[in-house]
Amino acid sequence: MTSLENIRVFTQSAIRIQSKDGVVIYLDPFSLTDAEAAHDADYVFITHAHFDHFSPEDIARVAGDHTELVAPASMGAEVARVATAVNLTAELNKRLSAYSGGMKQRLLLASALLGDPKLLILDEPTAGLDPKERVRLRELLADMAKDRIILVATHVVSDVETVATKVILLRAGKIVDAAPVPELIEKYAPGQGLEDVYLNVFGEGDGK
Repeated sequence: MTSLENIRVFTQSAIRIQSKDGVVIYLDPFSLTDAEAAHDADYVFITHAHFDHFSPEDIARVAGDHTELVAPASMGAEVARVATAVNLTAELNKRLSAYSGGMKQRLLLASALLGDPKLLILDEPTAGLDPKERVRLRELLADMAKDRIILVATHVVSDVETVATKVILLRAGKIVDAAPVPELIEKYAPGQGLEDVYLNVFGEGDGK
């Protein structure tokens, strides 16, 4: 098969190719809807133009049990790097259907890390993770935050209490307060913790 190294696809929708023999190939299917997907891909090609846009769901929309994923060889090192970061190296050869909920969550995070972005926006990144992986993720984000901006939306106070340089409290989409953790504790829950700040600010509600 011809190398994908020099293939560049700059469309904002997937390209579907079907040979006269019935072989189905998708190029970069990251913007397909469920209604558009046929789940009949023999091959899914990921090119350099879009490799950092994919989520597991994008692949699942077109993939069947027999589908093979094909990517440029030069992406191997990048995939290995992010797989190591989220502790998925030993699971890369498994099909997505064999992944647990926590593994899928880690795979989503890995896809966000591709390309080494300098701005990361993560929504409830620890959802579905076991305690050990939660701690691992917090440590990873704290280390990465040394040279980039990371915004984390979460209701799990422990996810941010020890690693966030600044916490923004939101109610109904509006900022209630924004400050480093020690300042919020001093203001709303002296001598206590960030969870007490949350409860004192939002009461028994969910902070929405």
